[in-house]
Amino acid sequence: LLMSPQSTTPAPPLQALFKGTDPFKISLTPPKLPERPGSDRIRRMKEIIAIAGGHPDDLVGSLGFALLAKDRFDIHMLDFTRGEVGWSGHGKEETARVRTAEEESVCAELGATPHFLGEVDGDAFATREAVARTAALLRELRPRAIIMHWPLDSHMDHVMSTAATLKAVWTTYADPRKDFPEIYFYEETSQSLYFHPVWYVDITSVWDRKVELMRKYVSQNSGDGIVRNKTEDALFRGNQFWVDKAEAYAPYI
Repeated sequence: LLMSPQSTTPAPPLQALFKGTDPFKISLTPPKLPERPGSDRIRRMKEIIAIAGGHPDDLVGSLGFALLAKDRFDIHMLDFTRGEVGWSGHGKEETARVRTAEEESVCAELGATPHFLGEVDGDAFATREAVARTAALLRELRPRAIIMHWPLDSHMDHVMSTAATLKAVWTTYADPRKDFPEIYFYEETSQSLYFHPVWYVDITSVWDRKVELMRKYVSQNSGDGIVRNKTEDALFRGNQFWVDKAEAYAPYI
């Protein structure tokens, strides 16, 4: 999926799709990809990438990548909660309804499919039941790659989301050496702790579109706060990567 300006090790299979004359840029003519097994309910026109987050709007951490990848892959968003307590002055039911609609709106713009895994914002746990729900979805999707929160995070819903997703991966895939999906972590502004990126994606070409979509999370964007925070992230990571704006990622294995 991603390309590092510093790595000299062989790229994982999906990273190879992003090579080109300039190793920091994304190739628009990737090689043909092999089919992967999965449920008949999921159409296999394109391979699947799953992005897992604690709440509706956590997608913004990987939204630039999703915009670049959406024509090549089917994007599925795994929301651990519906963000029930994440809108000051509003009740849980109203907040869940509004934030679910915001997520569905952004996913529709991406051609992505949202999935809500049934935990409750502020009271989310990586229980056996939560892992089982996540594993059942992964068995159906059989994603080529999964992108999730960096596991060290000041927001416990983010930590629980990643814990449940990782456990579900180990539950779903019998032999990690043969069929394990590629796993990457994305960062959340100020909440990811000691985040150490390895790979970067140049999102300069889709930045304006990313801003448009971030502003669809109206309940979470008071004072344009999401846009301001992600602009700072993008400029900082872009400076590290010698481009205008970038997103940063770290690998699992």
